[in-house]
Amino acid sequence: MAEKRRKLLAINFFPAFVPPRSGGEQRYYMLYRYLSEAFDVTLLSATYADAKTETIEHSPSFREIRVPKPREADQIHWKLDNERIGPECSGLALALAGEFDTELGRRMGELVRAADVVVHESPFTLPYDRGAGSDGKLRMYNAYNVEYRLAEQMFEGEIGRRGAAFVRELEARLLGCCSALLAISEEERVEFHDAFGFPSERIFLAPNGYEPVAAPEPAPARERSALFLGSAHPPNVEALAFIAEELAPALKDVTFYALGSVCKAYDKPVPANVKLLGFVDAAEKDALLWRCGAAINPLRSGAGTNLKMLDYMGHAAPVLSTPIGARGLEIEAGAQAAISELDGFAGALRGLLDDAGASRALASAAPGSRARATPGKPSPRAARRRSRKRCRRRPSPARASASWRCATTKPTAPPAAAKCGSTNC
Repeated sequence: MAEKRRKLLAINFFPAFVPPRSGGEQRYYMLYRYLSEAFDVTLLSATYADAKTETIEHSPSFREIRVPKPREADQIHWKLDNERIGPECSGLALALAGEFDTELGRRMGELVRAADVVVHESPFTLPYDRGAGSDGKLRMYNAYNVEYRLAEQMFEGEIGRRGAAFVRELEARLLGCCSALLAISEEERVEFHDAFGFPSERIFLAPNGYEPVAAPEPAPARERSALFLGSAHPPNVEALAFIAEELAPALKDVTFYALGSVCKAYDKPVPANVKLLGFVDAAEKDALLWRCGAAINPLRSGAGTNLKMLDYMGHAAPVLSTPIGARGLEIEAGAQAAISELDGFAGALRGLLDDAGASRALASAAPGSRARATPGKPSPRAARRRSRKRCRRRPSPARASASWRCATTKPTAPPAAAKCGSTNC
């Protein structure tokens, strides 16, 4: 008789769109696609407020229930935008709407009761999980980054300072309900321990990975071009601004290709040698990566690890990144990728494109071997073993600050076309 599969419920504030349109969506979909080989997996995802509830059957053992975000989240988002908190606060707005009676909260309650394991993909969904810390369910936090650190980077002004403090409190509450935490890098594993006192022995590494892509035969010649891949996540928009406003004017003989939703998020004119391609299909993206002279990642802020870096290396592209862009990947500078701060980025890119030997050396060191050693998909046996290892449960945490909730959730009317605001949905 076949072993009955344990029921795993993963909860996120954005959907697992297929094909993925951001690094977050890619991790969300691919990780649970592979875990569904060992578990019966249900994803509960918040989607656009004006969408209808729907169930997507990704496979017989892998389904996704998409529930509209509460209208209150749109109202709070609009209010936070008016107070100039910063370019991206959809997760925070969703969390602050958690005190209301919502379809998302009701559906979550039903699914949590039926689950053997509950995984939160971020702290923003915790306010909807009413039984967290008291119902005896095994819970885990699959952290894409140290969320409060990212909030501190992105949020602005006094409202931003209070928002980041709320995110930190929320993240601490989530950890107080969890038996284990998945971190994407050793660096973030240490930070979760140092910042929150979460036991190191209960933090497991689950690094980002990628799907290997077969090299074309014959291999295309590398062009005098640079490619940047990104979602509308604010650090990516900031990076595209650097490309359009500083890098491209300094390197007029280089063609710069930008792919992904970052193109729509950047609303200024670009030089003639910058091509904003937006969303392209997988075949076109692969072709551009195989023939670009360099794949670049000029980030100046951010948290977690960048999936685009693994995508770049998986296509054997010569990679140039800032240290922030390569964080958490244990890349050896000059061996698997060229690393440069922004003030020297133009010179480093010119040097990489001019030196065919150095470019080939980086490309030969980057593909497969290093990237595949950083798994994004655990084996089914390892997944079962880790999920079954129950750890001592921490005490139930205190509720969120009432003063912050009241200050940000007073009823207010949004414009007719209130936006979702998420860079992921």
